Parts: sequence; structure tokens; C-alpha cells
Amino acid sequence: MAAHKLSLEEINNRCLPYRSKCIQYNGYRKPSTMECLDCGYTWSKVRATRFPWCPKCHPDKLGSGGHSKLSNKEFQQRFVDRTITPLENYVTAHTKIKFRCDVCKYEWLTVPYSVTGGKGCIKCANKEKSKKISGKYYNKPTILYVVYFPKYKVYKIGITTRTVKERLQGYRFIVIKQQKFPNGKQAWLREQYLLKLTEKFSFSGNRFLEGGHWELRSKIPNLFKNNYKTGL
Repeated sequence: MAAHKLSLEEINNRCLPYRSKCIQYNGYRKPSTMECLDCGYTWSKVRATRFPWCPKCHPDKLGSGGHSKLSNKEFQQRFVDRTITPLENYVTAHTKIKFRCDVCKYEWLTVPYSVTGGKGCIKCANKEKSKKISGKYYNKPTILYVVYFPKYKVYKIGITTRTVKERLQGYRFIVIKQQKFPNGKQAWLREQYLLKLTEKFSFSGNRFLEGGHWELRSKIPNLFKNNYKTGL
């Protein structure tokens, strides 16, 4: 389903609290023309609705790159109604800090803008996804695999109804082990067992995969290390 395209009226409703309006909107990723409601100053800005403070009237609210700079108090207020708690003080949107999920108590390190942008706990999200996957693959032949990514020095445990090469197309990897199951339920149960077994080695580095980040491991037991085969 295509994302809803904002009208100029909707954009200006979002800009109003920042005492600005959009004169010409050129899309989410292109510079749009903004105007200050107080002094009439005009300027160009990418992402028109993202903290459009006037750089002339409110330079104190802008960081060095021209983006809105939150105070730690303002940042903490964004989590009042969420089940995620920042464990460290806010520095900048791109400076990693630690967060904790109030539901499962999982802690992880990430950049603040990814969490304030709507992303939640990786572990909870993947548990919910796993419930759907177990049904999705239920009656299909499925491959359980363990691979290693040399570039990132990290392992991945996963299942797929395709080949491993098709599933991880575009990534360079080494197959550590793969096993075929007649149906997805058996593969999924085995995958969950291995993920639980290696949970203490969960990878907390930067996200680089399109899905499956929670299944990454910084190391795996030696019993998995056989049948080496170079992937793409």
C-alpha cells in the first residue's frame, strides 16, 4: 500500500507549532520553500514538517547542521506514553545511547532518531513476527540455516522457503550449516531453540539487514561450525 501523500494544508498544520508555513512543497526528500510566520523570512528545507523553526528567529533551537536540537528534557518527554525508556542523556539525534524495553527488559544501543521515529523494541517486534512466521511457513518445505557475514563479523540463524542465496541476495556470506525440513513448523521450532540457546551472544551493532536483525549473533557454539560453503 502506497504511503499517504500529505496535502499542503496538512503540512502547514504540522508546521504551525513552529511558527512557520510551507509555501512550496517538493516532496519528502527534496528541499521545500518555508516562510516564517513572525518575520516573513524564507528558506529552503528538506523534510518540511521536521522541526521547521525559522533559522533567523530561532537559531537557539537549531543544531550546527540546521536541524532542530532537542534538550534532554524534551527528548525524555517523548517517551512518557511509550514502553521504551532512554537509559542515558540525549546528546544529538545521531549519537548512540542505550534504551530499555519496559515489557521484556531488553537493552540495546542505537541512535535516538530511529526510536523517536517510531521504531520499538527489536526483540518484542521479532517475537511477534515469529508467531506469524510459524504460520506462514507451516506447510511448506523450509531450510534452517546458519551463516556468517565476514564484513560485519557476525552470524545469522534463520529459516527460509527459498534458497539461502536467494534469501540473502546482495550480501557476502559463508554458509556454516543448513538443514532441510519437510514443513515450516519443524524448521521454526528448531530455529527458536537455536536462537534461545545463543541469546547471550545477541548482536547489538548497527542494523545492516533488511529484516532478521534480532537473529544476528556475535558468536555461535562450535558445534555449528561445519559444512563451510562460500555464499554470494
